[in-house]
Amino acid sequence: MKNYLNDLEKDVLERMIDALGDLEGRDGYVSDLAFTLFEGANMDGTLTYSTYEAEGWIAAYFHEIADVAEDMAADWGITPNPFANPEVFMLQVVIYIAEQLVYESAYLQRGRDEEEIDAITYDEETIALIRREWEEALND
Repeated sequence: MKNYLNDLEKDVLERMIDALGDLEGRDGYVSDLAFTLFEGANMDGTLTYSTYEAEGWIAAYFHEIADVAEDMAADWGITPNPFANPEVFMLQVVIYIAEQLVYESAYLQRGRDEEEIDAITYDEETIALIRREWEEALND
């Protein structure tokens, strides 16, 4: 994981840590982890269930989000619009950043490099190792 996380990345990583425990006992793919962590929110189209709260979140991270929105447009081929639906926009930003953070995770990348596979079982030990790495990244 990179040495410096901006405030937006820290917010997303905290959300990822909170959601990690829900994966225990499941099998999945590292490449799908960002979507898996937020699959319930993705189905509902919101993390906050509050337009007002989503707007506040967007305002709080406005400067960091500007760069992310450009990257999302290039990588995902979409034109994200925070005004059309702030809750969906927030969710898109969170999932986009989560994908990047998963990709940068030393533990998750090592497993993919060694085994040359993407499959993972989220048992208690694996979740603890991932959580420890992510919490350390928050404290750096």
